[in-house]
Amino acid sequence: MLDTTFATTRPVLTPVPGGAPLSLRPVAPAPGPAGLLAGARVLVPGGLRRVEALRPGDAVLTADHGIQTVRGIHTHMLGGRDDNAPVFIAAGMVGNGANLLVAPGHRFVIRGDWVQRRLGVNEALVPARQLIDGTGIFRSPRAEVTYYQIRFDRHELIFAEAALCESLRPQAEAPARPVLAAETPQPMRIAV
Repeated sequence: MLDTTFATTRPVLTPVPGGAPLSLRPVAPAPGPAGLLAGARVLVPGGLRRVEALRPGDAVLTADHGIQTVRGIHTHMLGGRDDNAPVFIAAGMVGNGANLLVAPGHRFVIRGDWVQRRLGVNEALVPARQLIDGTGIFRSPRAEVTYYQIRFDRHELIFAEAALCESLRPQAEAPARPVLAAETPQPMRIAV
């Protein structure tokens, strides 16, 4: 698995040893959906399965609770522009082994010193829209999108293209990790 540790005063993802740094600009807070787009592969016992092929009763491998049963697949069909435009994440940017398209509000686990200083914890869930750098992570507008969210008995962390990210979280339930709520007030750096 690729390293997604923030190790300096500014967050740095280092998925490829010796990667070249890129500037990340903070993105203004915006409402936005969460979920994966069709084609994203999720880790299941024995391999990977496309999110759109998952059904209630299927098994998915989670980070904290091992194999869990899918209780539901929620789909949201929306216009794919402005705040709803998907975020394209190039392979390797957040530990993903392949390109990934996600909703702007879909959150990934980010670990390390930067999160420790900001939140007093070692890891947090950070929305894709906060990782946009305009190069390896950027908005990918389209006329329409369908976002898929996987529901389990509780909020879980799953592997989508090997990147650690969240499942659907019931409103009343606490997230599986602390959540970075405020936008980053300074540019971040990302190494690829």
